Amino acid sequence: MLQHLEGVLHETFLLWNEMGVYLVFGFIIAGVLSRVLKSGFIIRHLGHNTFGAIFKASLFGVPLPLCSCGVIPVGLSLFRRGASPAATTSFLISTPQTGVDSILVTYGLLGPVFAIVRPIAAFLNGILGGVGAAFLGERGQPSGQSPDSCCSSDASAPTEGPGTAGPLTWIDHVKGALHYAFVEFPREIAGWLVVGIVVAGIAAYIMPENFLAQHIGGGFRAMALMAVTGIPLYICSTSSIPFVAVLVVHGGLSAGGALVFLITGPATNAASLILIARTLGKRIAAIYLTSIIATSFLFGYLLDVWYATTGTTLAFEAAQHAEMLPHWLMLAGGIGLLIIVASGLGQNWLAAWRLRRRPAEIAPEEEILELQVEGMTCGNCARHVAQAAQALTGVSTADVDLKTGAVRIVGPALDRLALVEAIESAGYRVV
Repeated sequence: MLQHLEGVLHETFLLWNEMGVYLVFGFIIAGVLSRVLKSGFIIRHLGHNTFGAIFKASLFGVPLPLCSCGVIPVGLSLFRRGASPAATTSFLISTPQTGVDSILVTYGLLGPVFAIVRPIAAFLNGILGGVGAAFLGERGQPSGQSPDSCCSSDASAPTEGPGTAGPLTWIDHVKGALHYAFVEFPREIAGWLVVGIVVAGIAAYIMPENFLAQHIGGGFRAMALMAVTGIPLYICSTSSIPFVAVLVVHGGLSAGGALVFLITGPATNAASLILIARTLGKRIAAIYLTSIIATSFLFGYLLDVWYATTGTTLAFEAAQHAEMLPHWLMLAGGIGLLIIVASGLGQNWLAAWRLRRRPAEIAPEEEILELQVEGMTCGNCARHVAQAAQALTGVSTADVDLKTGAVRIVGPALDRLALVEAIESAGYRVV
């Protein structure tokens, strides 16, 4: 038993160090993007069902570090604030598939060819879905509110930096970028990242060499299996990479199968599809899913053709590329990633602990309002809803029960209409 545990820990340690440098660097770039691609900037370019708006929505979405769980509230918030249905669809498709962090990790674990193809596929996928929504979506589909009439609360958009009152100096921008890079964003993915790397470590230890190649093969069969596996699950675009890398290097998964999983997994899950259908319409939800499947199979097929033509494999390229960084740099990256992730997990645990310790009693002048909210799928969603409510004047606390969807709000002066507007502007739905 101890021998197996040591084997799993060894594989996990190797994967952690291989990802460390690329993720830390990706966090820094994500922090810079948080100061550039703010939600107000994005909305100004997404207000029409034109090809230009669709193109920009897909382009903006590719580098943003948001998974399917995080992009849904952000995308639906943009829609309610004036983005067109077509541009919103494009943004919802391209954003969760990639991000600067996942692109860099893809480069580190799967090599340059895969790292180039993945964002290109996400970008063209977003355009395809947006064009489909513009021409085939529900006629008369209502647009969101105009940017001028929307609620001022924007808790769903992590691209908004703190301290926006008054003109910001370059020092404020640097502080905001660093805060998002090493505090806000790691809190979003820390848990999933640890789970993904540990699961990948277990798979790397127990999986026989070329197991998938022998039992599944390549081509359409492998891509279909990966699509069926990835579509209903919530998978983070970054944390899924080490697992896929193990399937490729150890199991012999084809490049096409790997790409299909890394497109369908992060871009779709059951909860997201339900929310999109309710907000944008069932027809657009069908276009959303169809475009993702079609694009993933097309680019998966092209990748398989590329490697067959060049006479090499993704597994060989990934194994060769993983040895490029010097050992000391990988170790430093692993230590840096450990500090950042530990800090994020610690903050999440402390916030949950404070919530559990909060006394049930309220002051005589305070009142309680309970709302039922749909669309929350994880702890990050619950935190976004709580932040949206607590941002309003007159709210003391906001407790969220993720299992039931109940939000218990306490404060001396509660405005139900404003609270509903704030939560729905964050991309969730109050029943």
